[in-house]
Amino acid sequence: MELSSTVYESVFARVTDQLVHRFGNTFSREQVETVVRQGRAQMEAGSHHPEFIPSLIEHWARDILTEGARDEHRTVRPVPEVVFVCEHNAGRSQLAAALAEHLSGEHLDVRSAGVSPERPEPNPAVVQVLAERGVELECSYPAPDEHDAADAADVLVLMGVPDNPGIATHRTVTWKIADPHHASVEVVREIAADVERHVRELLIQLEVPLVEASPVITPMAAPQPAESGVQAREHVTATVTTP
Repeated sequence: MELSSTVYESVFARVTDQLVHRFGNTFSREQVETVVRQGRAQMEAGSHHPEFIPSLIEHWARDILTEGARDEHRTVRPVPEVVFVCEHNAGRSQLAAALAEHLSGEHLDVRSAGVSPERPEPNPAVVQVLAERGVELECSYPAPDEHDAADAADVLVLMGVPDNPGIATHRTVTWKIADPHHASVEVVREIAADVERHVRELLIQLEVPLVEASPVITPMAAPQPAESGVQAREHVTATVTTP
């Protein structure tokens, strides 16, 4: 990555957007952009490693904005950022990210990642089970670019990966969640329930307001013919239960 290159500038545009999202209730976009420009002016001068600058400025700007708000007696409630990590970023991380966003509304910044990402699309069984819970997952949750965004996350949640994936963040937690890869839909439903329990606990710890989840819609098996041999003309195809 080179200074002022297209890739470099796109990374900073994303960093700025993330800061505006986190501090938008306290500072205007223009104020956030001013802080980022000041950081770039200080750190880019004579730098021989531009690949590290976006992450450094992300941390620095967050500290400056938080301190500035406190000095002016403004209320600061930045949106926490959580990155969910599994092996391929197709099953557990997608499931957790979707449920976290669904349960938190706009009060959480959610991303997912994989230590060995392979499949561009999420696990079909995961998509189906999420749909039963009223959560649409039409495409995969975005993964952080390189390690810079993950480094800036407030919490890194690891599922089925090494405890130290080479990403430095404020807090790292490990969840023991079964792998939905090649699992039946019935098993994925159980995994989703386990993930939701963990997600709810994490949101409570982060003091993120919980949005009441939609009821789970579980398809039923087709009804069996009656003993009289007369087929039912109409039958219920789904039942609503609470998660």
